[in-house]
Amino acid sequence: MKLIYVTGNSDKFTHAKDQSARFGIELEQKDLDITEIQSNSISNIAEDKAKKAFDIIHQPLIVSDSGWAIPALNNFPGPYMKYINQWFNAEDFLALMQDKSDRKIVLTHVVALANSQGIKLIEQKIEGYILTKPEGSGLSINQLVVIDGQTHSIAKNNENNIQSFDDSEVWSKVADRLKKI
Repeated sequence: MKLIYVTGNSDKFTHAKDQSARFGIELEQKDLDITEIQSNSISNIAEDKAKKAFDIIHQPLIVSDSGWAIPALNNFPGPYMKYINQWFNAEDFLALMQDKSDRKIVLTHVVALANSQGIKLIEQKIEGYILTKPEGSGLSINQLVVIDGQTHSIAKNNENNIQSFDDSEVWSKVADRLKKI
């Protein structure tokens, strides 16, 4: 099945294309200028983007959004991660975590599937923990997060061409949903 993936992020598209191909979904990238709502809910953001995109192109499509939640920081930064990465370096995150014994972090990945029948949200949560010192280079949060089952930060794994986490669960659910349409 062929499906449009609305994103301007070529890295995000390449990853999604590789993952979805495993489940028989062929993605085509389309970059649309869509104003993203501000919300504490990743699901609400993805749903709103999917609705706006479908209203523009009137074809079945998907959009995705994700965010990191740190329980010890009241689930900060959540869906604001994109902006926080522009402002915070790894040491800023470490300063926030200085007195925290709970170093858990949760990535929530939401894919919104939009078609003439409406919007279906598909979610996957991936857990990890925050290191006490940065490892690797790249996005600040990626220098600090180790996904459960891994031994190095996402940034370090990226440098070594190692996939840090498996989000195939969400793509499997997308494929299952598409079979029902």
